[in-house]
Amino acid sequence: MPEIDWFDYDGSEPDVVATCASCDGEVYEGDDVVLTTEGDIVHEECFAAFARDTYRNVSGTIDANGRII
Repeated sequence: MPEIDWFDYDGSEPDVVATCASCDGEVYEGDDVVLTTEGDIVHEECFAAFARDTYRNVSGTIDANGRII
């Protein structure tokens, strides 16, 4: 079992490097993110909601004529 060096840890937190374009939360060094084609940085877990809110125009059921109702 490896020995833990308790005095090696400096207690510092990761640096904030950006702000999430979806939730406005802090993005820390090491976070999983998506960089959109528009240049927005979004947390990976926020991306589905961000894409829905940003790109959805109309949602519903499509009929035989191609109309969304």
